[in-house]
Amino acid sequence: MSYSLPNEGTAPPLWTNPEVFDRIAERLRILAHPHRLRMVEMLLAGKYSVGELAESCSIPSHMASEHLRLMQHCGLLGSEKEGRYTFYRIAEPNLQRLLLCLKDQQLRLDEPAALSHNPSPPTAAATPLESAPPTSGLHHAADMAGTDMANHHIGTQNGQPELNG
Repeated sequence: MSYSLPNEGTAPPLWTNPEVFDRIAERLRILAHPHRLRMVEMLLAGKYSVGELAESCSIPSHMASEHLRLMQHCGLLGSEKEGRYTFYRIAEPNLQRLLLCLKDQQLRLDEPAALSHNPSPPTAAATPLESAPPTSGLHHAADMAGTDMANHHIGTQNGQPELNG
């Protein structure tokens, strides 16, 4: 089953059921860790073993296994046994779109800082999400994405909210 954003002024039952929001929040919480985001980004390019993912994240295999188990349990990943190795792959087809949306949002948030006259070079972290505390990066980006969507539909005039049409 696939859902799309509601048309202006309408909301399908999915968007009004608090339990749905709880389940969505749980999936976002599970993704909200730099190692898991890095693993997902790798898995978008193909299947990888626990050891390969652990090495890429510079963490022990048992920690990588736990991250993968959490993502598999909520339906984001699938796995296949090949001999004595288990290979993981993306199971949720929309996961790439979600990450692209969050990365795009983060790039827009970072743009004013890049345009400022701050001469300091970028840090060694590959992305802002990798350098953030384990849960703050994705939560902040998700909050900002929601704020952007709301601002797209609700503007202000004379300090009062006004629907954009």
